[in-house]
Amino acid sequence: LAHAINIDPISVVKDAEGNFGRPIRNMQEIVNPIAAMNYLNDKYKTDKIVANLYAEYKVVDHVKVKTSIGIDYAYQWHDVYKPIYELSTITKNDKTKVDKTMESWYSTNWETTINYNNTFGEHELDVIAGTTAFTNNHENLSGSGSELIIGGKEYAYIDNVGNIESKSAGGTFDSNSILSLFGRANYSFKDRYMASVTVRRDGSSRFGPNNRYATFPSVSTGWIMSEEDFLKDKLGPITFIKVRASWGQNGNENIGNFRYLSSIANNHNYNFNAGTIVNGSSPSKIANPDLKWETSEQTDIGIDLRLGSNFYMNFDYYDKRTKDLLIDAPIPGYIGNSAPTVNGGTVQNKGVEFLLGYNGRSNDFSYGGTLNFSANKNEMLKINNDEGIIYGNVNIGPSGMKNLTIAKVGQPIGYFWGWETNGIYQNQAQIDNSGSHQANATPGDLIYVDQNEDGVMDDADRINLGDPHPDFTVGK
Repeated sequence: LAHAINIDPISVVKDAEGNFGRPIRNMQEIVNPIAAMNYLNDKYKTDKIVANLYAEYKVVDHVKVKTSIGIDYAYQWHDVYKPIYELSTITKNDKTKVDKTMESWYSTNWETTINYNNTFGEHELDVIAGTTAFTNNHENLSGSGSELIIGGKEYAYIDNVGNIESKSAGGTFDSNSILSLFGRANYSFKDRYMASVTVRRDGSSRFGPNNRYATFPSVSTGWIMSEEDFLKDKLGPITFIKVRASWGQNGNENIGNFRYLSSIANNHNYNFNAGTIVNGSSPSKIANPDLKWETSEQTDIGIDLRLGSNFYMNFDYYDKRTKDLLIDAPIPGYIGNSAPTVNGGTVQNKGVEFLLGYNGRSNDFSYGGTLNFSANKNEMLKINNDEGIIYGNVNIGPSGMKNLTIAKVGQPIGYFWGWETNGIYQNQAQIDNSGSHQANATPGDLIYVDQNEDGVMDDADRINLGDPHPDFTVGK
């Protein structure tokens, strides 16, 4: 699409001999869009099956057992064929190429529960307990090569590759599973006093044997005040008011598989005896057998209101603390391994959320709108390393490659960390008179502030340049 928008409008699609035309102007990045589409032989095909089956049995009055299983299967083919072409001086291909990939995804989710539900006068109780077993498998197989013996996309197969040395093949397989036990009890009295208790224990194959399982409890309460007789006549335009509070924990295991183990990669080749290439293996990732679940603990207090039959409002105050953050810990390049995954620290998010809404109806026409406001404060409470810093993205600064963002205790996570500037050097005389601590400074360079006035620009002069998190957001 970009080529179609930017190409010279007087360029021809095809010339008199039937060949694809090239842009009249020498714009290397812009090519004939019709030619590009013609030579683009990149096809995906996906077959997908989703199936769900359940059975339910009433054991006795108020007690039933249910089991269900869900299957999600997908198989994808990805075929790429590149003929010989030249669309511009840089957009060209001098060898026929073929690339084929086959991938499959297969997951199952099996859940079994026993449920008790009963009403005793003005009391209602609902209790459920169960187990869930989830498995996920992914497999990949690919092959490629160049210089096909017979050209044409209908002959784009690996067996048709003429250049034997260009042939390559690869494949991967990974699998993960989660086993959970859970229980929940909901209680209400007079449909105005409500309480709920939940406990679940989850085990993930992504953690080592010592930390595979973790327990996550939660509780919540609610009170519909507008149902109280002593308040019904005193609420004015308020037709509904509910106050609620909750506290709970949940876990996160959203990392790659086998991060608690060291891994071996076989992508290192060495040339022996003038042409004999031998494939080798080496450690690629540092093990962390102590890796464990990331746990978020949140307290929430809120109120829900309805004004008349059209307006409604919700207000929430929350305090969320996430401990044992799952992050990749940076390591020096000379280690020669990928960064290990670690439990990096604790971060807090607390703030408020407010929603104002309106729903209306006129005959068969309904309408409505919402306005929401939220404010959040983010702060790093703990960092689990001796340096007390979690480094983020890398940037090029006045003294080489530096991290653009970091996290420190007492600061927002990922705040911008850099050198403060104080204008631009206007001329050489200004540089000479300033006693500049910037080596090789020239007119037009930024003036960096030497925070500790030691005459050297280094990490000790870097400060918090800004919070990446907004003070508040407003939407509709």
